[in-house]
Amino acid sequence: MVRHVIAATGAVAALLAVPLAPASAADDSRVLLLDEGQVRCQVSADDLARGGGPMVVCQRIDGLPFAQSSFSAEKHSQRLPVAVKHGTGEFYWAKGSVPDTPDATVLNTGQTIHLFGWTIEADRLRTRIAYDGSGHGIYIAKEDINQF
Repeated sequence: MVRHVIAATGAVAALLAVPLAPASAADDSRVLLLDEGQVRCQVSADDLARGGGPMVVCQRIDGLPFAQSSFSAEKHSQRLPVAVKHGTGEFYWAKGSVPDTPDATVLNTGQTIHLFGWTIEADRLRTRIAYDGSGHGIYIAKEDINQF
């Protein structure tokens, strides 16, 4: 009997030690192509890789930084290419990239979509991305980003 309890306890411990596989990114995020395919943004309900919570992460397709991007704090500082906007209003520049996926949604001028609590409206000159719960968001175009 004791042997069975020890074996069962070991099996449970082994299961707990194995990390759970993360949910597919497609489950709670989607990549969009904006500004005639010049900007790639990942809209997420809960981006765990960047601290969790609803957020939008954007970068230019050509890999260049946006006009307002800040410099990294490293010895050989470079301008940071990725803009991150949380649904709570926090905004910052980061390293990294937005995944290039073949199933990205292309948003054209005049289209509005709602994803994971975000409203995305494509205009002729820029795209407005706002989190419905707080009203915080960004205006984005190929060259620049402005937050509100």
